[in-house]
Amino acid sequence: MVKNSPAKKLEILASKAALEVVSQEFAEHMDDMDELRRYKEQFVVPTLETLPRESVGDQNQECIYLLGNSLGLKPKKADRYMQEAMDMWGRRAIYHHTGGRIPAAYADQPCKPLVAKIVGASDPSEVTVMNGLTVNLHLLMLAFYKPSGNRNKILIEDHAFPSDRYAARSLMRVFGVDETRLIIVKPRSGESLFRTLDIIQTINSEKDNLAMIMLPGVQYYTGQKLDMEAITRHAVHLGIPVGWDLAHAVGNVHLDLHAWGADFAVWCSYKYLNSGAGAIAGAFLHAKHHDNPPTHLEGWWSNKQETRFEMRDVLDPALGVESFRLCNPPPFLAALNLAALEMFEEVGMEKLLKKQELLTGYLEYLLNAKLKDELEILTPGNAEERGCQLSILFRRDVSQVHGKLENHGVVCDTRGKVMRVAPVPFYNSYLQVNKFVHILANILQ
Repeated sequence: MVKNSPAKKLEILASKAALEVVSQEFAEHMDDMDELRRYKEQFVVPTLETLPRESVGDQNQECIYLLGNSLGLKPKKADRYMQEAMDMWGRRAIYHHTGGRIPAAYADQPCKPLVAKIVGASDPSEVTVMNGLTVNLHLLMLAFYKPSGNRNKILIEDHAFPSDRYAARSLMRVFGVDETRLIIVKPRSGESLFRTLDIIQTINSEKDNLAMIMLPGVQYYTGQKLDMEAITRHAVHLGIPVGWDLAHAVGNVHLDLHAWGADFAVWCSYKYLNSGAGAIAGAFLHAKHHDNPPTHLEGWWSNKQETRFEMRDVLDPALGVESFRLCNPPPFLAALNLAALEMFEEVGMEKLLKKQELLTGYLEYLLNAKLKDELEILTPGNAEERGCQLSILFRRDVSQVHGKLENHGVVCDTRGKVMRVAPVPFYNSYLQVNKFVHILANILQ
């Protein structure tokens, strides 16, 4: 067992408390010590009655929600912030544009300094909130993809989220580049996870042909966190534009985009950022591009807000990634985003990641201790190579297992043969993880 692994840390904590790691009493002990435990009360948790699935047990009890990797729970104050924005519209009409917690004309501004800290931007000028993830992906990829001669290839990964694959292929079609110029990196034969060395070697072998690298920070299927720093620094050294899809990484793992030198990044806000389905997304543009950004699509909101209403014939571009904005960010979606981001500001990523390491490590420990013969965990065992999510491969039909879990008030999901389970430090507890594994064990045995 690795000396500083979550498993070792849990065993030390259990020994000090004279408890067994697998016991319910230890889970309750860990919850008692959890400095973040009060935040669970700040979220709305579905009950068995409110879920559209038949389930056994007290219908008024909360479900065991382990699907923050797909859709985060709703912060309770999201209702208040949304209602404030609606009231401002109703009571002030046009004056809503410049007043209230979320002035409609500047709706993105309150969110910027908060999300800048989460993604590791040097200052708020490197980030913005706008559009949806794939729209932002298209805007940034279109700006950085400059095919010339044989240097027209894009590198993505084999099991990329569909929107990433569609975006890359459609971009190549727009430029008249054959899709055979798309480089798809894969894990080694018989393996499920990427090796950083293999990605680096692929980049080296194609360095004269690559016009762009676009990879996920956390792979949605396996939950593997790629070595973003190593890959980014290597691409920058070779002069190859590199961007990151942080959909499953933002609010989930440590990010330091400015220090790493990433050219651009995009993310959604409805998973770990808890901003609601269809939430406003975000984008990052490194400060090294601010004085001379790549040519890109523009709109009214690409203009500096100080001169926007001068209605100039020629754009007076905003600084940094704000020049990629096309239109007014929706204040109602920005209100939901702000409600969630303020919680990250209050807690800080350091505390969230500290709990995450032990909470997901506890899930891993219990699965290995009780059900090792029934399943395989695809996600890396090294806590530095993952976030909240564990992806589980069962030795039986996963759809039947999943259906029975739903009958017991457990919310997680499946992708193909894999079940994804993600305890989130903001609102999940050690006792919930313990109960989940207990329910799963009864189903499998």
